[in-house]
Amino acid sequence: MPHHISIELDVHSLTYSNQIVGNITFVIDFHDYFPGQGWSDFVAIVLTWWIDNGRALLFAPLQETYSFQFMDGPIQIAAKKVTGTEVELTLIEEDRPKQSWER
Repeated sequence: MPHHISIELDVHSLTYSNQIVGNITFVIDFHDYFPGQGWSDFVAIVLTWWIDNGRALLFAPLQETYSFQFMDGPIQIAAKKVTGTEVELTLIEEDRPKQSWER
């Protein structure tokens, strides 16, 4: 299953601050978007959080879970380390799991 993160920046928001706005979504199988196609957020802030949690996940013990959050709403992606090179991702919307897959 191909999965990737799509980021489209609003060029008018590009400054030397963390207030860079753009569309940021997880794309699953080229057609399913989480939290939704065209989701707008503060990209620099969100990516800073994700990088911090991604680094922590690399060195975490097995079964440890880290959250990859968005600025708005109770929307997040929970990543649970299942092996040294794989995580199980759970898409969480309104504090309820929406979908899970291993990657």
